[in-house]
Amino acid sequence: MPLFSEGFVRLANDFISFCHREKTMNFQAILDKARQKGLSTLDEASSKAILADLGVPVVKESVADSPEEAALAAEKFGFPVVLKGLGSDLSHKSEAGLVHTGLGDGKSVLAAALSIQKAAGDALEGLLVQPQVKGRREFVAGLFFDRQFGPVVMFGLGGGADRGLEGRGLPPCPGNKGRC
Repeated sequence: MPLFSEGFVRLANDFISFCHREKTMNFQAILDKARQKGLSTLDEASSKAILADLGVPVVKESVADSPEEAALAAEKFGFPVVLKGLGSDLSHKSEAGLVHTGLGDGKSVLAAALSIQKAAGDALEGLLVQPQVKGRREFVAGLFFDRQFGPVVMFGLGGGADRGLEGRGLPPCPGNKGRC
């Protein structure tokens, strides 16, 4: 069992506290829409909209339906930007070639969008455009239901650092079904 620093535990507890906050209409609307579509996983934009609704700071972003829309969104943000494939069935996007960082002009955004469309195929639901930000840390968070343990929270280092077990915890969600 991995041991975590006090800072990591405090951050994980803060995240769990956010999960227990009262849900707003936006939060509920996103979840209802996903349920109506029969989805078991949210796409990145929907997930971050929920986090923002709960008060967690997230990067500004725009969802585009075409390479041309992505280039226009990038122009509005200013360069450099990050372009990602968007879809509820798209996970581990970096390994699949669905994340392009440091795009410095509209032409490179168009080329990256075409590359993403080809790599993602029918699973692509849109293109996610974000300003390139620099930070010291990224984190990954997720919730899922395990048949043996019930609701489980996944929280840890993100970006490329989330591939191994180190720096990530998978504790059962505290409390009862109504709290998770």
